[in-house]
Amino acid sequence: MPHPFAQMFEKALKRSNNQENFVLEEARGLHKKGYSPQEIYDVLAQLHRELLGDSDREIVGEALDEFATYIE
Repeated sequence: MPHPFAQMFEKALKRSNNQENFVLEEARGLHKKGYSPQEIYDVLAQLHRELLGDSDREIVGEALDEFATYIE
């Protein structure tokens, strides 16, 4: 069974484009709600590994890079 965050990120990915990264916004929203930054990052990383499309990988990769600041 996929992680609930994964489903949220996949929905956000469908709405995202080169100008707007809704995956990153979703991750930041989860962080504001008090969820563990490491857990959010791990789910993003797993999603990034599973994606095949270059544009989708780029969007999630950008979200990973930006969200990594919450881990460090």
